[in-house]
Order: sequence, then structure tokens, then C-alpha cells
Amino acid sequence: MFQSLRLAAAVVAVLCAPAIGADIARIAPPLPPIQRSPAPLWIWTGFYGGANIGYGWENAGSPTFSGSSPLIPVLQGMATDGLRYEGQGALGGLQIGYNHLVWPRVVVGVETDIQLAGIRRSGQATNVLGTGVAGDFSRSTDWLGTLRLRAGFLATERVLVYATGGLAYGGARFAANATDGLGQTVSVSRSETRFGYTVGAGTEVLLTRNLSVKAEYLFYDLGTVRATAAELVPGTPSDAVGEIRANGHVVRTGINYRF
Repeated sequence: MFQSLRLAAAVVAVLCAPAIGADIARIAPPLPPIQRSPAPLWIWTGFYGGANIGYGWENAGSPTFSGSSPLIPVLQGMATDGLRYEGQGALGGLQIGYNHLVWPRVVVGVETDIQLAGIRRSGQATNVLGTGVAGDFSRSTDWLGTLRLRAGFLATERVLVYATGGLAYGGARFAANATDGLGQTVSVSRSETRFGYTVGAGTEVLLTRNLSVKAEYLFYDLGTVRATAAELVPGTPSDAVGEIRANGHVVRTGINYRF
């Protein structure tokens, strides 16, 4: 008898299963489709390249002169006589770099750039220190490049405030001349590629996923340009050496495209 009851229960369960499943299907709502998370709009990690334009000015340090020429005091006196030695002018060029987001709000990277520059100054005097001797000078930074590390903090997801520093190099030139009415003259000149360092800070803002703009300040120091005598007058002590520091400041703005 018990076997008959168990058999009857099994038959009932088999016959009712489709109906129960249909009821469950009608009651349970369908599962929503899987949504993929959208890619973040503001991406800092990656390579970039762009262009910059700005203005530079050199420090106002005067040159120093030494040697056996009797006109050395005249060369040295041009600064005392009111001639200014700090060069200034525009510059512009290209940059390329790489950024990496290492923490949610910390970005580190490396950047290199190269600029043509018109940072220069020249002057002349016809009566240096009242001696009746004429003198003139010229100095310039004709191009400037850097290779720098950058590290910054995201003030917002689009605004990076950073510090930067590294290698600086550039083409520096210095020349000075003096002559009197007795045929004595002295001339020193030097044009060379100098290496030094740079430090600075800036702000970069993402405008779109690929475009950003930046404003930046840099101090650079290329060391001392040492100019030696270019003209020696036979029979007169005309050797001379002139030295001037090639350092200064740059403010610039730029635009970058992120690859």
C-alpha cells in the first residue's frame, strides 16, 4: 500500500512540474542586461606632443674681465657706465613627453623640449668712464632645450599642478670690444653649447580627452660663458678674457595632443 502511495505522489509531481515552472517564469522578472562601465573621460596616462611659445629674460649680472690688455678697465667699466647686460626676448618650440597616473591624484612623467630663442642684449658706449674710449658688447641665448622629470597633484580630474626639473642645454654667445684713438684694441668672443640645469612649476588643464593646455615657469642655468681674445694687436699686450653667467627665466604657454 505504501509503495502505491509513493508511486502516486511521484506521478503527481511529474505532472505538476511544468505548470509550477511556468508560474515561476511568469512571476520572476527578467534579469537586466550586463552594463559595461564606461571608460573614464579624463585620462592622464600616455604619450603626448605639442608646441609652446613664451618669453625669456636673463639675469642682470655683469661680466668680469681679466688679462694684460690696458683696455681691460674699459671693458669692465662699460657696466659701471650704465650699460645693461640682461638679455630678453621671445622663444618658441616643440615638446614631447609621457605621463603616468601612479595614484588616484598623483601624476609623474618625463618631458623634453627644444626652442628657438631670441633672448639677447647689446650695447655700446663712445666715452666709457669719460676716457674717450669706445666699447661695445653683445650676448644672446639663441636656442634652449630641456629634459625634465615632472611630478604633480590633480587638483581636479582635469587640472594638474606640477613641479619639474632636470637638464637644460642651449646655445650661448658673448662678445665684447674696446678701442681707443691710439690704435689699441681688444676683442673677446665666444659662442658655444652649454649644459646646466632647470627647475620650475606649472599647471596643465585637460580640455578634451586628447587636448590640453599648460602654463609654465622655468629657471635655467647654463653656467659661465668664457670668452677669450679674438684679435691680438702685434707688439701690444692685447690678451683678455671675459666671463658672464648664462642663466635666466622663462614663462610660456603650450598645447598638447595626447595619443
